[in-house]
Amino acid sequence: MRKVVLLLSFALFLSAKTITGFGYSDNEIEARNNALADLSNQISTEVLSEFNALTTSFNGELKSVKEKIVKTKSELPIIGAKFTYKRDKNIVEAVLDSKSSLYLYEENLKNLSNEINKSLELINNTSDKTKLYELYTNIQLNLELFDKYKIVALLLESKKIPALSISSNDVVLKLSELSKLIESINLAANIIAKSFTGEDIFIYPPKNGISAEITPFAKVFKQELSKYINDVHTPIEAKYFLSGNYEILDNKIFLQYTLIDKENKIIKQNSVSISNKAYKGLRVKPLSISFDEEIHSDFLKTSDLKIDISFKNQGSKDVLLYEEDMVDLIVRSNKPIYFYLIGHILHEDVKSSYLVELQPDAFGKDKFIYRLGGSDVNLPVSLGEFEISEPFGFESIQMFASTKPIKDEIPNCNVDEHGLCVIGDNPKMIVTKTRALVRPKKSKEVLKAEALLEYTTVKK
Repeated sequence: MRKVVLLLSFALFLSAKTITGFGYSDNEIEARNNALADLSNQISTEVLSEFNALTTSFNGELKSVKEKIVKTKSELPIIGAKFTYKRDKNIVEAVLDSKSSLYLYEENLKNLSNEINKSLELINNTSDKTKLYELYTNIQLNLELFDKYKIVALLLESKKIPALSISSNDVVLKLSELSKLIESINLAANIIAKSFTGEDIFIYPPKNGISAEITPFAKVFKQELSKYINDVHTPIEAKYFLSGNYEILDNKIFLQYTLIDKENKIIKQNSVSISNKAYKGLRVKPLSISFDEEIHSDFLKTSDLKIDISFKNQGSKDVLLYEEDMVDLIVRSNKPIYFYLIGHILHEDVKSSYLVELQPDAFGKDKFIYRLGGSDVNLPVSLGEFEISEPFGFESIQMFASTKPIKDEIPNCNVDEHGLCVIGDNPKMIVTKTRALVRPKKSKEVLKAEALLEYTTVKK
């Protein structure tokens, strides 16, 4: 009962009843898919922002919920949305509101809860290991769907979220106990791949926890998985997406992959337990854990200002870039803004934060300020291409935007031997200090927001 009260308390704090997403393309279907992805991203950001505000009240109980939101960002199912295609501007506007959609999410949650309870009843009446594995796999799939629908329902102020008697962590442990321990990454990839047939699949490297870092283990596993699946090179080419997560247990890893379509519907799921012998010599734990916890906490609320930063072809989720790759940085806003970017380097031997130069011909702090005008609203704006080069490792870019000039908010920096204007060598501390400086005062005249792009670079 306590879980129900906790979830209903969340709902009381959430005020947004209507969420709008935009998708840009001269192809209406592609624009619609982009609008769906944007809606999902907006929901994740809004809910995460609200949850962070409640951390003190509910102590550590929000940690697991936050982790799920970070993991499922841009993967939330959108049902009952209304679409409008503005052909003259090549923009699809997608609107999700509680009046027309909330009951659909609540029905899905009710049905999933019933399915989970049926599987639990069957589990209590069987001792066959093969059947138990199938039942727990089915529960895990339904739990993942439940979590995704729940996140959206909370934002739409649902008061009808069922309580569950089993958690995803419980199921992971059961599946890990029941599954055969695999002693080869290649064999594990082969077993995972057998569940996912078809073409035009984009494979994301598996992640651990809330970290966006692609570890050496994750990189190798993705490479092996690509040998058995007809995959594409970038997300924009894909019809389906394989998204993976792994848990580090005693002497093994439990790894799970989920197949998702462009509307974020879960199609299939498969998991495997991998012996530590298989990944000997490969780092499995992210180096950036403390930074990840900091950057995903106390996120700057978006209010009515919505901004986004991503790579043109690679998107913004689980991005793995290779030496000499050319990438195009894209930003977008729903209002005219001024913004600046702070880059964070979290390599094994190099850690620093720096201001990203956006206007090479300008002077002083104007070099780091970029303005999007009225004609740029809701459109993807390119900041230009850059080449991936060493040092390689985990990096992130924070975008800070305001509807008013921001020159006085930009931190001081010093140019190093590589030409970067470095703010400091402690990214975690820089994140804390910068957010304190840019946090908006209570004013209807000034809107501020923050966006984040995380990626891992590796040598070919």
